[in-house]
Amino acid sequence: MTQNTVNMYQRRISKEQESKILKDILYGVAVADALGFPYQFAGRESRIAYPVIDFGITRDQNGSLHRLAESEIGYFSDDASLTLCLADSLKSGFDLVDIAQKMLMWLDDGYLSSKECAFDIGIQTSFALTKVRSILASGYTAKLYQLADNSDEYSNGNGALMRILPLISYGYHLDLPELFEITSLVCALTHPHLRSTLCCVFYLRYAEKLIDKEEKFSAFEQCQSEMKDFVFGLELSENEHKELYRLLHTDIRGLCSEVACEESAKYLSSSGYVVHTLEAALWCILTCDDFRQTVLQAINLGDDTDTTAAVAGGLAGILYGGEGMPREWIEKLKGKDLIEAVLS
Repeated sequence: MTQNTVNMYQRRISKEQESKILKDILYGVAVADALGFPYQFAGRESRIAYPVIDFGITRDQNGSLHRLAESEIGYFSDDASLTLCLADSLKSGFDLVDIAQKMLMWLDDGYLSSKECAFDIGIQTSFALTKVRSILASGYTAKLYQLADNSDEYSNGNGALMRILPLISYGYHLDLPELFEITSLVCALTHPHLRSTLCCVFYLRYAEKLIDKEEKFSAFEQCQSEMKDFVFGLELSENEHKELYRLLHTDIRGLCSEVACEESAKYLSSSGYVVHTLEAALWCILTCDDFRQTVLQAINLGDDTDTTAAVAGGLAGILYGGEGMPREWIEKLKGKDLIEAVLS
């Protein structure tokens, strides 16, 4: 794909609608990321023993509360920072070089970081951005449009999924093949494998349906049906179909019924693998009824708490709006000025 091909992609949401949606997305991702960040990499057993019940507050089995110091909470990590980088770049149009440059500004100088420097950098993201840096330094920026690579399936971390949601302003109501093309470009800057792109396409398509006010279960079923047909048409390997099978074929309505809800969590992983993160975030959206419950449930799955929460939080931001986010959580968030600057 070339720059000329990408020129056909124009903003497909009105400025007024985009402003509201983007604000809900950015605050949803950032608040959820900041809530989950202090608890990342602790396993599910830890979260069962000490569930997170509020911003920086856990409760033990005896009912005693445990609070983190104020200095330890409120910072969003790479999830929200890279989401902000994408949103900031898209303000001036779709320019893959500019997106790449802003990601490197974050990595090198802490651009749009809630601290003075970039932190919580994923191994795959760091490795890939080193390659991006070399491409930009060489001046052969056309290579940025050729980064998609299916040779390493172990590069399917959740680092593209966590930052992709602002692309909805360009992917809104595109045909799936077109959405796949533009999403692949942005994903491949750090996560070049087809599987990561397909998970991001699913995520964006579901977000689109929530924006269109589809009921959340109906939206999921529609998205699942459309993605099944699209994936079938790609003639993927047997292994790819296997990895995506549950996402594309599971009866989520039955799995997430009130009776089955507690049991279904046992079959979800909240690791850093892109398929696991997407499944877990969707499960949280489908089993919860407000922003607070959605984000806390994502965190209490344990492991990659900030990213699972951020991915779920972006969707919850769309679903419940800024007015549905706890005001005290937003007040505790550090770096709000950065979000507002991107939104301005």
